Amino acid sequence: MGNHEYNAITFHTPVPGKQDAWFRPHSEKNLKQHEETLKQLSPKQLTEAIEWFRSLPVAEELDGIRVTHAAWQSKDITIINDQLSSLGQFTTEFLTVVEKIDGQLHQAIENVLKGPELKLPSGHFILDKASHRRESVRIKWYENGTGRTYREHHLGSDEVPDVPINPTDLMTFESYPRDAAPVFVGHYWLTGTPRQLAPNVACTDYSVAKGGKLVAYRWDGESILTEDKFKWVETK
Repeated sequence: MGNHEYNAITFHTPVPGKQDAWFRPHSEKNLKQHEETLKQLSPKQLTEAIEWFRSLPVAEELDGIRVTHAAWQSKDITIINDQLSSLGQFTTEFLTVVEKIDGQLHQAIENVLKGPELKLPSGHFILDKASHRRESVRIKWYENGTGRTYREHHLGSDEVPDVPINPTDLMTFESYPRDAAPVFVGHYWLTGTPRQLAPNVACTDYSVAKGGKLVAYRWDGESILTEDKFKWVETK
């Protein structure tokens, strides 16, 4: 499951006891992000799609590799899976717990489906690709950020302040171990020549929907990923 599948579920799940309220508010911004789905799917298709989205795992541990949408954070994946087992697969009860933004489950969903983010120092912000103001930035969760600046540890191409990170702010995140199984992610809309993010971390999202590349990685059992195993076609 990715953040867009999760957003679709919450967009179409009403909040119990509240009139015209949804777990993902029907704001102008959210409607714009979801409008192509609403255009392209009939009501029946949309209902079927949402039910299928609910069935998706947030992470897969296969024979020798791992797969998740944005970041492999073991503790967060365990938190999510425990709650899914207890409350049901993205049920109203599960979403009600996620909505508590100061809770563990909310942060776990954010980290695994969107990628860990660090709050910028007071007075700093960036504008993302959609020109939305953001006061936090995605980090290179597969590396140790100790001693780095926000710009050095940021995962992306936005103009990020080149100021030191407070080490205590990194304590809630896991750095993906170099001896762990290779993990494959998407989410990040990378550009340029496809290559691994770390020796055992690969992203295959290279902005195909925006004129980029449709990318795959041919895995043959290796524990160290190599650039020559990336295969892609250019968008026509």
